[in-house]
Amino acid sequence: MKKSIVLTMAGLLLLGCLLPSCESVFQSTQDGQEELTDAPPLGEYPLEDDMIDTDVIPDGDVVISINKRFGATPFEQLAHSNYDEFYSFYDDTNYYYVYYLGCVDHVPLQDNAAIYEYNGNNYTKEFATTVTESSVVAQMVSVVESKSVTKKWNANIKGGYDKKSLGLKVEAGLSRSSANTIMSSSSQSYKRASEYSETHTDRTRFSFVDTSLKGFYRYILFGDVDVFGVLVKEIDSGEYYADIYQVISTQYFSLDYSESAKFNDTNYKTLQFELTQNDLDSLPVPSVYIEDQADPEMPEDKEEINASVYYDSGYNEKIVDASDDLSQIYDLIDMYDLSAYLNSDYVLHFKVEIYMREKYAGYQEIYLCRDDETHVAGVSDHEHGGSGDANKEYMWTTFHWDVAGDKCTPQMLLRYGAHGSYSDDWYRAHVKVSVTVRHN
Repeated sequence: MKKSIVLTMAGLLLLGCLLPSCESVFQSTQDGQEELTDAPPLGEYPLEDDMIDTDVIPDGDVVISINKRFGATPFEQLAHSNYDEFYSFYDDTNYYYVYYLGCVDHVPLQDNAAIYEYNGNNYTKEFATTVTESSVVAQMVSVVESKSVTKKWNANIKGGYDKKSLGLKVEAGLSRSSANTIMSSSSQSYKRASEYSETHTDRTRFSFVDTSLKGFYRYILFGDVDVFGVLVKEIDSGEYYADIYQVISTQYFSLDYSESAKFNDTNYKTLQFELTQNDLDSLPVPSVYIEDQADPEMPEDKEEINASVYYDSGYNEKIVDASDDLSQIYDLIDMYDLSAYLNSDYVLHFKVEIYMREKYAGYQEIYLCRDDETHVAGVSDHEHGGSGDANKEYMWTTFHWDVAGDKCTPQMLLRYGAHGSYSDDWYRAHVKVSVTVRHN
């Protein structure tokens, strides 16, 4: 499917025409824009975070206007919501109080799309969708808590409640408390977004004109995220714990714009999760009972395990010196969240993506190592771009390795080397690692 869209600056002046919260709109003109000169591609390294809505200029053409990412809308300002503002329920050990804080729109759900720079003049550029994995979606959504939620709690409240257990309780409690049941768990919503990126493949042509904003563009998967504040009271001890729970309500592809290639020029508005002593004193005793929920990450029938970690080095170009036996450059992968799986009952799958280019023709070495630097996986003779002259164009290269859980350590390293007939130096500019778990 192809669409053609005109980008101008006129829509920026119509500030009253923003999209409703937690809803996405995408319009296009009929196909048929004249194909003009293509913009030169910038590198395809993924970076960070800004966003787009549709608007109409006086001549009737549909254009894309630029809105900021992470648009936070509190519950009381939402035109429509699937949730009530407050829920309470209990089990054998705890009281649970759930506050629906609101929605955060236009959250980037991927970081692996090509980036293109527009410097002026008229041309039409075609953008294609790209696939993103659920572990990456989870990592991208996790920043909502730090960027879009302000937490101000009474000193008696502890933070950092176990999110996995908390999520099970929230899902069960909302389902029992209201007919407006939660659509999915957070992990299910991440998987659904990933599947959406696989099934909704698209190529869209955007026509730039002399009034279009100069800067950087990418076509990526976005999501609108429902955000809940959760307060837990232990019945026996009377201690309080609080944390944030998030679920993607919808996902969609759209054009992303930034003045810089870093995509970090967003001014964040935040949802408020404030709990005072008066709030604690006025909490009701819950009347809705929920039973203990089974842990979905430890299934007895060996279904897929919903446990993962994600590492992203960011763009940081370094040269791998072939004169070293093994370059001093390395990437450290924190595996502590998977400690329960570092045994012979499980297999860890490492997906390693490296944005790389050659300085001189040769072989590149990439090794996955334990914390004692013992190699457990890797490649010793990768040829970037094939044999022959040096390939000095940056490209993403992906490696997949399965490693037994008992061969892994709480910290893993990626080490780099090179060899060949002559000087074989190469550049490692950006590294992303996704680690998932399955039963052995």
